[in-house]
Amino acid sequence: MNRPTRKVAILTDPRTPRDKTRLSKIMKKVKGELSDLNVTWQDMTGLSLSAIVPEKDIDLFLVVGGDGTMIHFAGHLSQFNLPFFGLNYGNVGFMMNRARGVLPRTLEALKKGAFSIWNFPLLEIQGTDLDGNIHRGLGLNDVTIQRMTSQACRIDVKIGGEKLNYSPFLCDGIILSTPLGSTAYGYNVTRSIVSINTPVVLFTPIAASRTFPAQNIMLPLDTRFSFKIIEPVKRKVQMVCDSFSLGALNEAEVFLSKTEVQLCFQHDSDQSLPMRLINKME
Repeated sequence: MNRPTRKVAILTDPRTPRDKTRLSKIMKKVKGELSDLNVTWQDMTGLSLSAIVPEKDIDLFLVVGGDGTMIHFAGHLSQFNLPFFGLNYGNVGFMMNRARGVLPRTLEALKKGAFSIWNFPLLEIQGTDLDGNIHRGLGLNDVTIQRMTSQACRIDVKIGGEKLNYSPFLCDGIILSTPLGSTAYGYNVTRSIVSINTPVVLFTPIAASRTFPAQNIMLPLDTRFSFKIIEPVKRKVQMVCDSFSLGALNEAEVFLSKTEVQLCFQHDSDQSLPMRLINKME
């Protein structure tokens, strides 16, 4: 049990007019329930990520949407060291709490502090483009190298400072997934996941050449990866952190960030959180 929640910063991501209409109806219900519980709020709907600065008395971020909405905000706002409590109005909602049909009960749990806070790792990427500009990003689910042309990627790969014997690696891309992110893009490629409390990072090639012997490799979470793109003009690739593209890079380092994301999960099940998330898989 955590201390009672008194004030929240509300985050939503209405990307289309249809989203805005739907979310405005949802937000009316959410704010009505918060008022009944004497929980105040700072509404940050529509603000750019760089413009979001929570007031000093904010207890947590209240994220309204789906997993994509949580991913949109969590990594970028982890610097504020505030927990994220998600209300699921999306689909599966791995990172969210139930809201449809149970909103009063869920927000009452938020008010009382009847939730657990789990810390999840972030992958950090630092890379350079052909002009020598430095680009940085954070991935809660994954960091991905993706081809941008009809040409396959050719990538020199080092894992823990040692060159991979299969370099230069020929593939359509590479996914580096956190345990939480193993349920996302990497799962669509391999159909395998790991428990969210397993301290590993998953290295998953996309459509690798026949010389690579495995669908993916599990490595210690603090493993450092180095990538150098061969023929970066002809075989242009982009680096993506969750849904954010850093653009075309020609080399990059990916490593465990010192920053973590705190996600809140309501006490509404006898199952442990890892098993609850596994049972959400279809």
